[in-house]
Amino acid sequence: TTEDTQVERVVDVGITKSAGGNGVAGGELTYSIQVTNAGPSQARDVSVVDTLVDALSYVDGSFDPGTSGVTIDENGQELTFTVGLLDPGQTETFTFDVLLATDAQGAIGNTAEISSSDNDSNSGNDSGFVSVSVEQRVDLVLEKTADVSTAVPGQDEIEYTFTVSHTDDSISDATGVT
Repeated sequence: TTEDTQVERVVDVGITKSAGGNGVAGGELTYSIQVTNAGPSQARDVSVVDTLVDALSYVDGSFDPGTSGVTIDENGQELTFTVGLLDPGQTETFTFDVLLATDAQGAIGNTAEISSSDNDSNSGNDSGFVSVSVEQRVDLVLEKTADVSTAVPGQDEIEYTFTVSHTDDSISDATGVT
């Protein structure tokens, strides 16, 4: 006699996300994503989706798969990383850069989520969240000029011109300038 036995694949894919560098409005930030499979089966069709908030934009060409073989597909603010197969106990790491908006302020949070076509026994580790505090980098320069080089007190009228500019070190929008 022949008996068919249904075998269910069970995996435990997980993800962690971290940020490297300082969060400076107008500057770049590197995200690192680490994906794992705690098993016991090989995980198939593993992918990671990372939807960037409006204050972040993907830096073209910055994706570094390392030795993972992971590929990226960018669709607007949604980044999809195709991992493929993850063996039990296997861990892969990849990185990419984002540009913070010049007017970004406060804390910027970002979440990446992992999935597999197989039954995931632990959904509690399927998303990785990181928050970065954003600083402003502004270096303002104030210049004052007069329309005349010499004046007689009580007789001449002087017109002053004030010019506010920034140096090349300024990468953030200056707000509240008075």
